[in-house]
Amino acid sequence: AKGPMMGFSFNANHGNILVFLTTPAAEPPRVERGMLTEFLGGLIAAAHRAQRDRPAQRRREDWPSHEDSGYPELISGDPRWLRLLELEAKRASAALKSGEHTQREGAEVLAPRFIERSLAPLAQLFSQFRLYAMLLTQSWSCEDVSRDLRTAAAQLAYSGEDVLVLFPKGGHVSDLRALDALPAFSAAIAREDRWPGLLFWTQHGAAAFASEGTAIEAAATFSRGLTGQTDADLDRAIDRLADRSPRRILHLSDLHFGSKHASINAGFVEAELSEVAKSASRVVITGDLIETPKDESADSFLRFAGALYRATSKPVIVVPGNHDQRWHGNALGRLGQDLTQVAQLSWSSHVIDDAMQTAFLCFNSSLTGNLARGETDDRQRTRVAADHRTALAARPELRDYLTVALIHHHPYSFETTGTTWFQRALMSMRLSDEPTLKMVDAEAFIDWCARWRVSAILHGHKHVPRYESRVVTPEGAPAHEVTAIGCGSTLGAEGSPLSYCLLSWDPHAARWSSTFYESRGGGPFLPALITVTRPSSIAA
Repeated sequence: AKGPMMGFSFNANHGNILVFLTTPAAEPPRVERGMLTEFLGGLIAAAHRAQRDRPAQRRREDWPSHEDSGYPELISGDPRWLRLLELEAKRASAALKSGEHTQREGAEVLAPRFIERSLAPLAQLFSQFRLYAMLLTQSWSCEDVSRDLRTAAAQLAYSGEDVLVLFPKGGHVSDLRALDALPAFSAAIAREDRWPGLLFWTQHGAAAFASEGTAIEAAATFSRGLTGQTDADLDRAIDRLADRSPRRILHLSDLHFGSKHASINAGFVEAELSEVAKSASRVVITGDLIETPKDESADSFLRFAGALYRATSKPVIVVPGNHDQRWHGNALGRLGQDLTQVAQLSWSSHVIDDAMQTAFLCFNSSLTGNLARGETDDRQRTRVAADHRTALAARPELRDYLTVALIHHHPYSFETTGTTWFQRALMSMRLSDEPTLKMVDAEAFIDWCARWRVSAILHGHKHVPRYESRVVTPEGAPAHEVTAIGCGSTLGAEGSPLSYCLLSWDPHAARWSSTFYESRGGGPFLPALITVTRPSSIAA
């Protein structure tokens, strides 16, 4: 018998790799090279120590104790399985070091086909179980895990050879991220605000996270044995554990109604969002609602926003982009500003959502500036600050709300690969289009956000999903972490993947997670990137 496997030293970021190894039908995710190197190294060391120390492994009744909140190394009752595990992990590590991963999507991201090929033997070993469970905790030392939950997880691990239980350690969930997050991993991160607890999943795609009380009950039920339960019975039992009511912000951007790609993709995206929006507490759209200021394009957007309003029962929060106010998104000096009356789409600089305990601070970064550049200027920042300060004075409880800034242009400058003919032409001349697109007063805007304790800046503009977090220390003010989240283009502007982002917020734990979804070539929307951030501070 294989016996139980009781974790090995891997941090929570490796969870998506483990989900892939235990789900045979899963599409291989992209993985960062350093993360895979770390994962394989930990697995090799754990398998080696497990073979060496197997006779001295503690009995179930001796683990865990109040004095020892950690977990034993990899445990299995099958020495052959342990030897194969170490051997295949070494082979995968050798392939990684040999440079076989020639196709990459960036300097440190491994191609999915390399992941599939190199990890296939490991996946065969990991996918021999009917039920999987992973203990998830906010603290690498497991100090937040009660004895009852640790005992329930241990009993489940020792209950039989059909169960595989994993115990991550040696890391922290802050800034947790994974490329192409698989469904089980997504289920865990979506409820990160309810950790510690247990994530349950099967090979067939059923997955649910259960917080402590529910997790203990479920572990006890599964510990009594899986004999007599079909795979369908097991999937239904896990599905009943799922929490269906997270509070979320649905972030869309760069719709470009009136463009060719918007007309092609609008029906498909509307069908997708008709269901997604029902689980969202609020929908925000960060600019470029239309391709160029025309009445018919604005009408198309308004019909789209109306459908989202009906799904959520709340008005959509929008900020304008450069295409909403400039002919094809570009202007020299004041040229094109007379067209702004065509794009007078209702928006407010300050929106409070009490149900979500969130304050949205909204900016028009295209009111001034040349070409496709953005700017907020001192006058606009001061006006938004006055609105926010007035609200704080009238309602002191708003100081504990999440503060989110909405803007079209990206505050953190970054380069992208050439997708349009203009970008490719510039690249052929070793030039970048960023100078024509950037936010010229980005440093002043980020400084303003840090001073007002803005925890997230939601933006669009470059049609690329983007996540970047920096600690900013304004002069004369305390340091504050400012995270910028770019959605990509929801309707696939200029042929980019269709994109939207779901941001989950827990006002009590003061942390949120974001999942970026993409559709390529008419395929289904799938998670492309998932992150977790615990804001360092809230509005003071």
